Amino acid sequence: MLIPANILANATASMPVLVSLFYGLWVLPALVAVALLPRFGTGVLAATVAGLVAGFGSGYGPFMIVMMALWGLLLELPFLLTRYRRLGTGTFLLSGLLIGVVSGVWTAGFIGFGQLAAGVLAAVLATALASSVVFAWFSVLLGGKLSRSGIGTAVRTGAASTAASAPATPGTGPEAGGR
Repeated sequence: MLIPANILANATASMPVLVSLFYGLWVLPALVAVALLPRFGTGVLAATVAGLVAGFGSGYGPFMIVMMALWGLLLELPFLLTRYRRLGTGTFLLSGLLIGVVSGVWTAGFIGFGQLAAGVLAAVLATALASSVVFAWFSVLLGGKLSRSGIGTAVRTGAASTAASAPATPGTGPEAGGR
């Protein structure tokens, strides 16, 4: 999904408002990873892998890997500040808000603030912000659906993945004083 979005973003680079609509897609890898495994570095790793994959389909190459690693770090910042204890929708939306502001300012600065009409500048900032917040909210929904389907639950409960898939043997659980 990121590679076609990247190609479309490159093709529409002269239309910054349209490009900023797709910024939200870039929050999905990091925030879905944090939703499934709320540990420091999970979002950075997922974003870096997304940058590695998407970097081959773009003209940015290795720069995409570095940029996505930094994006992952920025996306994890609200979780880091709460020591990963506040994993509610509000923290995800704050993360999306933060990256939306940074993305919008980055785009406007890259193009040149003085070269954009005030209305275009406002539209770039608004669409980058809205896109990032909407996809942050979507990452909460997607992370919840994946978790309910069993993805990430063995790690979250501390059980080994083989133990989570093995049928329970009566009388051997912690409540029975077993192993």
